[in-house]
Amino acid sequence: MAKARVHLGGSQCSDVVADFISPDDTYTTRTQFSWTATQTVAETNAAGNPTLWYAMIYIHDERQPDALDSLLIHHQKAPIFLAPNQTIPNLCGRLESVGDGEGHFEYALLTGVAFNKLRALALAAGADLGAQGLFKVIKIITPPAAGEANADGSVSIDYLKSAGFQYMGYLSGETVTHPDGSTEVIARSDWFNPLSWPGDAWDGIKDGGEWVLGEWGSAANALLPSATVSVHLRAFSDDPAFQGQALVHGSGKYAGQEIGILGVRVNFWYLSVGNSIGSLGLAPIIAPYGGTTDAHGLLTARVPMFSKLAAVEIPLDSDAAKITWNGIMTTTMVLEMKELDSIDGDKSAEIDDAGYMNVLAQFADGHEYLRDIVGYTPHKEKVAEGTAVNTLAQGNGNNPVTTCATFPNLVFYGTTFASWMIDSVLPTILPPALLTTAALATVPIEFALNSDLWMATTKEDVFHSRGIWTHEYGHYSLCSMIADRGASAALSSLTTMTI
Repeated sequence: MAKARVHLGGSQCSDVVADFISPDDTYTTRTQFSWTATQTVAETNAAGNPTLWYAMIYIHDERQPDALDSLLIHHQKAPIFLAPNQTIPNLCGRLESVGDGEGHFEYALLTGVAFNKLRALALAAGADLGAQGLFKVIKIITPPAAGEANADGSVSIDYLKSAGFQYMGYLSGETVTHPDGSTEVIARSDWFNPLSWPGDAWDGIKDGGEWVLGEWGSAANALLPSATVSVHLRAFSDDPAFQGQALVHGSGKYAGQEIGILGVRVNFWYLSVGNSIGSLGLAPIIAPYGGTTDAHGLLTARVPMFSKLAAVEIPLDSDAAKITWNGIMTTTMVLEMKELDSIDGDKSAEIDDAGYMNVLAQFADGHEYLRDIVGYTPHKEKVAEGTAVNTLAQGNGNNPVTTCATFPNLVFYGTTFASWMIDSVLPTILPPALLTTAALATVPIEFALNSDLWMATTKEDVFHSRGIWTHEYGHYSLCSMIADRGASAALSSLTTMTI
């Protein structure tokens, strides 16, 4: 078995990986874009089939990636099409997707129907489009190499299929419920229902996406035979009291067995080239393949043989909790795994980590214990980490703080909670100089404040602790129980006492 011992928050893989689109370019593209300057695109080709377009979509709301999934729009942080001879930088560390401080761009493929409907909604919303959860920017771009685009600028589906590209391959094999109540294979576990969008707009966009998915469901590529990759995502502890041991269950039917982190999506980004229109070998694309961990932290995925692995992407999002950068977007780890590069057959591998996986495993353990032993399933916890959070945590001795701020209650919720914190609490716990520090000025602080847990990471002994995150999950679980009983007033008091 190939084994990759990678510390996703430690010394071996601790760099911050730069965005694929720089902050300056993000800001420039966003501010120079205007929906009123855009035109509709062709919705069908000569054969009467839906067209597919390459675009950059600006994400300013943490719910929007799930909205794109629900609308069956393929999106990814890495560019889909690479220019001839363009190389991918070394990828090992935390991909923060900082963007311009308000949002970041992702690359996408969407049908002409989807673009035109989203354009119409954005134009109708005017200045309110951001508040409605609509997209501020969807910029149509042209693939860089010959053969990748049709004469009208739309993407050549034949080229993508010949390259083994997987449309929404990062979600393959999962069953979900759409906003209209229908179920479908290929989707996420939690969904954003765009309540402010007209219902027929959602249906129309989804229909085009279903046709595209059907095209890939029937695609075959003799040039790219596939193999099965089996990966075990394991959590270790660097807590001195545990001497680098794997985290294990302390009780229950799995007592003594390793803690598995359920529901983590691991994406494998492979480079491949199409063989249509004489362009074989000229310009690669980054194609997604993936699998989701089971209760034991195991996953399998079908990936192309003999293809270069650009990176392995691990969003820190599990069934029990989601870790976010300053409460804005899911923190994502990327790493290289030479063991899975250009494979010639089925492979097995391990990803061992004593950083963020140590934290997620403790949340998973608490979640499983409450579900199986107590008979209660807690809500999914939203955790914030990053520059703003580390600054806020200085008011608590650089230790984590559980706020339970995502639960509705009578006193503190949403911007009300953030305003209360900014006006009444932070001045009493933070020195005046910190309240104007760049760490708080460059990030919309309300996002960090409106998270359930401020996960300070400045203290190595705290970050790598085997017990602190279990302790914090206990606080959160109590909030979840109280909220489910409808005890809003009690939760308000609990939030106040916690702070």
